Amino acid sequence: MKLIRVKIKKLRNHFYLHLPKMIIDKYKLNDGDEIEISLNLNAPSSQVNLWEESQKEISRILFFLPNDTQSINMYNRIYVPAKYRFFFPTKEKDFILETNIGNIRTHLTSDGFFTKGMRQWFYANGPLSYGDLIKIRTLDDNKSFYQLIYEKKNK
Repeated sequence: MKLIRVKIKKLRNHFYLHLPKMIIDKYKLNDGDEIEISLNLNAPSSQVNLWEESQKEISRILFFLPNDTQSINMYNRIYVPAKYRFFFPTKEKDFILETNIGNIRTHLTSDGFFTKGMRQWFYANGPLSYGDLIKIRTLDDNKSFYQLIYEKKNK
């Protein structure tokens, strides 16, 4: 058994474990892989530092639209994959989304959608298609102001 030290990071009231890059590379870990962790809260302080020096908070995310664009377009909503939901305030808490049609007050629903206030945005930008790119970046430190950039897939 190999012992390593992991960092616990709190992002918007959720705790995440951050593995060092050298461990991820060595064991060829991918998204969704499972590892077993044994807790030892009295770890020796002489362990070698495995962390990259420049750890910084994530300020933007991007993802491609999934296959099910019919319901997205029908109900004027954008689906945020589960792995990116930590980026936004807790569910049902409003924030401002800066878009190409102006600012929209919206929130992330419990099932991971932006729906509130999105009708006019869909009218101007729709219909959305499979493979289109959504980019979202935070514009303030309070995580209450974001920018939405939509890019159509090149045909």
